Amino acid sequence: MENESERVNRTYDIFNEDARLNHSKAARVEFLTTVHYIEKYLKDGDKILDIGAGAGEYSLYFARKGYEVSALELADANIAAFKKKLTPEDKIDLVQGNALDLSRYADKSFDIVLLFGPLYHLKNDADKQKCISEAKRVCKDGGKIFFAFISNDFVFLTEFGYDVNYFSNGDYPELPHRAAQRGRGRRHLDDLPQKRRHAAPAPHGQNHAHPGRDADRK
Repeated sequence: MENESERVNRTYDIFNEDARLNHSKAARVEFLTTVHYIEKYLKDGDKILDIGAGAGEYSLYFARKGYEVSALELADANIAAFKKKLTPEDKIDLVQGNALDLSRYADKSFDIVLLFGPLYHLKNDADKQKCISEAKRVCKDGGKIFFAFISNDFVFLTEFGYDVNYFSNGDYPELPHRAAQRGRGRRHLDDLPQKRRHAAPAPHGQNHAHPGRDADRK
């Protein structure tokens, strides 16, 4: 499945992103921890760009706190789930688009940029670097970029959900493609822990991010 948009759409036909952060108290830990670190750097009047906004959990939270939020999401299912949550009072610029092309946004136009999904959907390093470069381009000087990516543990746990003999089989196919081929139900995936590694915000102009626990260090 070479087409990036098709691959992402098929992934979210399997994964229920709309429920991932709120289906239990344990699932809520990721959201609360992430918000805690973002709010350490937010200032009144800040503009936020949520790249790969999913079903809108972070965008809606910050918009309802009074921040100006723009949200970009690729997957059809996530866009539909996001729109269902919007109220007339929600001032969010929601568009369907690709994290590799942020040309609709001007240089240095956001104080906070969230990049919580695209990096673990992109397959090659060149695309990952382009995604990061676009995020840096639209971030103001002195702004903050937050990154997230999936740990290797999640790959193993998900594969075991499909095949208890995963290690014996010795293959390492791309999960969404494999799951789509099998047509397995979503119930197998919802029971698995969702592991993501959070990174502290990288000041605009830097190419790296430190683990979240370092965010408090001066």
